[in-house]
Amino acid sequence: MSHVDHTQAPVSQAWREACARLEDYLESCDIRDPERRWRLALEILEEARSKVAANCDLTPLEATMETVMNRADEWFDFIANGDGSARGRVAWFSSGASAKFAKDFLEPEPAHELVAALRSETIQAGPGLEFTTLARQDVDYGPMEDIARETWEKFSWSFVLKAFLLWVVIFFIAWGAWLHFHP
Repeated sequence: MSHVDHTQAPVSQAWREACARLEDYLESCDIRDPERRWRLALEILEEARSKVAANCDLTPLEATMETVMNRADEWFDFIANGDGSARGRVAWFSSGASAKFAKDFLEPEPAHELVAALRSETIQAGPGLEFTTLARQDVDYGPMEDIARETWEKFSWSFVLKAFLLWVVIFFIAWGAWLHFHP
């Protein structure tokens, strides 16, 4: 008979979730080859495990995504020749290099052809493209917000209580009728 340690189940589930999210991220970066994705995932997960071991406040998902995002930012910044990871990402996806050079993704020393190809990509911000940071802003619901507020202010629990009591009475009448005909 095998012994099952139930204290490890939530931890394993957390690592499975982290692994799934990591694989989704790598696939979104056009790493289509499953073997390459798994090798990268194993490297990143190993680094994330050591982060979680060093800092118990980090969840596996937080440690994993922090690790991959830091590595990706550094790699894309290197690809963009220190011009920002956003420009490196745009060059990676717009050039089509991701299909040809997927094996070099997140490698400390990517192929010279990849670096040359991506650095030769010119990205000109025009009227349709502008590099910005997205700051959180409150959503303006316009007149719908006013209508909802007025409705909430007019809301009365007496209507809910009356409806509840009506349904309780209907239930007991139906139950009594059922008991009367089905003794």
